[in-house]
Amino acid sequence: MPNLQLYLNEFREHLEEFYASLHLAPPYHSIEKALTTFASGYHSKTRKEQDQAHGDETLKQQWYHKAFVESGLHKKHRGIITGLLNGPTPPTVAKEYQYLLQPFVRNINPNSSLK
Repeated sequence: MPNLQLYLNEFREHLEEFYASLHLAPPYHSIEKALTTFASGYHSKTRKEQDQAHGDETLKQQWYHKAFVESGLHKKHRGIITGLLNGPTPPTVAKEYQYLLQPFVRNINPNSSLK
């Protein structure tokens, strides 16, 4: 049975690792807002939907991504992150955190290796 606190801890870890991989200080207030947004979304799910997410990394990442965007966290450091991704040596973001790059991908140089 899924536990909301486990998901919140995992989401926080994803966010912190994502920002660390970009060598940026996480916007802590906005991270808290994203966690609250995730918790609200989680509570709006049926028990069956909550159970489906247990062990389904893709579904959890979709939920995390939705909270990332709905909370406005994707707007923090937007110019900096887009600049890093378009730079001559884009940062390496671990595969499990790549879903957090999606809001920035449309702004990435078409010649970038991050397409």
